Amino acid sequence: MTRIYPAAIFLATAIFVISGCDRDGSPQGRGVATEKAADRHGHPADEPAGHDHPAHAHEHDEHGAASDHPANADEHDEHATGHDHPTHAHEHDGPGDLDRSIPELLEMDCEHGIKAVNCDECRYESGFVKVDPDLFEKGLMKTVTAEETTIASGMTLYGETRLSERRIARLSPRTSGQVASVGIAPGDHVRRGQVLVEIESTAFAGAAAEWLAAEATFRLADISARRHQDLNRQGLNSTREFQEAQSAVEAARIRLDAAALGLKAAGMTRADARALSSGARNRVAIRAPFDGEVFEVNATLGAFIEPGQETVVMGDRGTLEVMVDLRESDLEAVSAAFGPSGIPASVTVAAWPGRSFSGILDLIEPTMSRQTRTVRARVTVTNDGLLLRPGMFATVRPQIRGDGVLAITVPAEAVLTDEGRQFVFVHHDGPLFMRRPVKAGKPENGIVEVTSGLAPGQTVVTTGAFLLKSDVLKAKMGEGCAH
Repeated sequence: MTRIYPAAIFLATAIFVISGCDRDGSPQGRGVATEKAADRHGHPADEPAGHDHPAHAHEHDEHGAASDHPANADEHDEHATGHDHPTHAHEHDGPGDLDRSIPELLEMDCEHGIKAVNCDECRYESGFVKVDPDLFEKGLMKTVTAEETTIASGMTLYGETRLSERRIARLSPRTSGQVASVGIAPGDHVRRGQVLVEIESTAFAGAAAEWLAAEATFRLADISARRHQDLNRQGLNSTREFQEAQSAVEAARIRLDAAALGLKAAGMTRADARALSSGARNRVAIRAPFDGEVFEVNATLGAFIEPGQETVVMGDRGTLEVMVDLRESDLEAVSAAFGPSGIPASVTVAAWPGRSFSGILDLIEPTMSRQTRTVRARVTVTNDGLLLRPGMFATVRPQIRGDGVLAITVPAEAVLTDEGRQFVFVHHDGPLFMRRPVKAGKPENGIVEVTSGLAPGQTVVTTGAFLLKSDVLKAKMGEGCAH
């Protein structure tokens, strides 16, 4: 049994070595999916089988196989130096795969006497990878088609959200009086015409009484003029009587208009005057001029309020503003893109990460600050869901490229780097993908613009691209095909 055991070891070793190479000396093929698992013979997945290792050489020496055949060592030395081909995948001194054109890569020979792209061990060093379709079916890898889209510029501006001065009201009475009622509180949403505060004042009574009297006089004069007009058509009264009736109407109209001005000066409306006549003595209401939200209430029951004293502050938070500073270097690009409706812009805040709010850069102030050497610009923001609040720090990215200008974009995870160079894995044919150099900008919301190296319609790897990069880097370090 002791004599049979060494022979068995030698036979097993020989089978192992032979099984690792084809008849022409080329290692047996493996795809990306199988490379992620360990070799069934006990070697790491990325270590090619069928080549000499120190441990194997020791086994051969022990059994008298390798030491008795110096010619074999010469063959291995010859194999290590490579075959005489014009271009080999293992020649690292020359240009890499990112420096070669696609036709050059397709014509590269490997040391096994075949095209590198067709060699399951050497194709990695020429920038090609073979992907098992199961990886896509299981969602471990994903692809996307590069497309042309309109994107925002790389310009980034900063500012603070605030209430729009165009949608804010600071309400106050026009005459002095005492607060009779307060029907709102900060945070309340109100409708146009809704009574916010009622003020009681004797000054209102005179203006209201005058308007009410003038209105009554006008109505009587108008009725009389209509009756005289009918009688005149029937020939039952004189022309002079009809003219006198018409004159009375005009006089009453003038008095009524003057009384209406008195109401306005007192801070009253016609509705307020009619309310006084119905029993709400000496009271006038401060009403909401539009639909909005109450921000401040500076009135308490019984408090005396002077004319012009700010009583209620309300506004519409559905639209906010962000004031930003434009540098002199920004003015040319912004001015060129500024159209009749302004410049579209996206607005983000730290409170809502991953969410963007639509805005319009719609105003550029005409003067420049001498202190900061900047120009103020206004961005009007649509506050969807009222998520934004005044005082939030905001980041603004205006779209200054202009309408109709397209750029090639891909998900940011598709763009990888190798020694400072950017590249993507582009689909070549069937399960084959290849590294191609690109130039890309900074990611924006998970999307990156590719300025060169990629054409619309090309398919690139996104999810799992880093796994393919790992395979290529292993080959670059000599773990692809044996030397």
